[in-house]
Amino acid sequence: MGRTSGWLIRLAALILLIAVTESTTRAAAGPDAVLIMKSSADSVRESRLSLDAPRILRSIRTAPAQQADASHLQAGDSYLKLVSKGQENTYLLTRNGSLYDEQTNQLLVPDSKARAYLREQAGKLRDSHYGAIVPWGQVRTLLPRLEKFAITDIETGLSFHVQRRAGNQHADVQPLTKADTAIMKRIYQGTWSWNRRAVLVQGKDGRPLAASMAGMPHGGDGIPDNDFSGHFCLHFLGSSTHRSRQVDPEHQLMVYKAGGRLQEYLEQAGPDEIVDTYLAAVHLKDSQLLKLSLGSLKHRELDSTLLWMKELSSIRRIPAKGKGGHKRITGADPLAIDLSIPVDLVRKGHRPERKTFVFRLRRLSPADGWYMESVDRD
Repeated sequence: MGRTSGWLIRLAALILLIAVTESTTRAAAGPDAVLIMKSSADSVRESRLSLDAPRILRSIRTAPAQQADASHLQAGDSYLKLVSKGQENTYLLTRNGSLYDEQTNQLLVPDSKARAYLREQAGKLRDSHYGAIVPWGQVRTLLPRLEKFAITDIETGLSFHVQRRAGNQHADVQPLTKADTAIMKRIYQGTWSWNRRAVLVQGKDGRPLAASMAGMPHGGDGIPDNDFSGHFCLHFLGSSTHRSRQVDPEHQLMVYKAGGRLQEYLEQAGPDEIVDTYLAAVHLKDSQLLKLSLGSLKHRELDSTLLWMKELSSIRRIPAKGKGGHKRITGADPLAIDLSIPVDLVRKGHRPERKTFVFRLRRLSPADGWYMESVDRD
């Protein structure tokens, strides 16, 4: 009896040791499931949330895999890194809570409870990762003239400090020091540019505000010895340019990006706004924004547009004259529309050109949102 008891005690101790060793190994290797939020697949700045819900994760791991039709999947900003049987996989979290593996083109569809859990956790992480979208009328009182604050680039995560010097229709700001100017220039890869970038502005109450900046020094100066000759523009929801008093579409898109609401914006957008988003994506060479404007991860126009936009230095929509806007071609199908849009573009090493593109947009019913069906650039 004593021998048997001693053997059982040693066996129990061995089992406990193995369990503790496995637990320690898992802890050292990191959590088995991590939700990741980032504004694009290439973004350096990201937020992470470890998931500790064994039953939910078991449902996800045992979910059947099926071949996906990526043409019906939208680009997103939420990813799930999952470790299973020593193998690590990263999935795109879709709007309905399914998980897409871009490497294998497979879709995991967990049960409804697991999908709801993933959507809920992604919503919490999104709120902490992005900024609040606040109208310019409110922001101008939150950030009065001569207020100092920090700006963080949503993609690189780099931050620098500025001061609001002037501006009624939007904020005119300047970097505080040479070091701040150097960081801002690094965000623009060493070359000043009018290109818009999504940024977070640290507000007085501690919450970040969604904004958009242009990286070109211009106009009046006010801070000496900061290596920045002039100021740069900082836009918020509904702000406009000083000269035209018109809302700048690219700045507004970047505000929605900084607020994590681009997809929602495009779901409610009309044909003109979707076309503007497509042209902004091409001009800014933003592949994530391009996928969102096309409404699909694998749109038939995607690959050719990605190649074409590498050849371009710039592209701009020519504003329509008069109240009628650009030419709209409607046929017998009430759920489709063609927009004939003139653009000015510059290809690298070539003279400026003026061309007319025809965008065909469609919706499934009068209650559904518009999506891009095709683009004729010839």
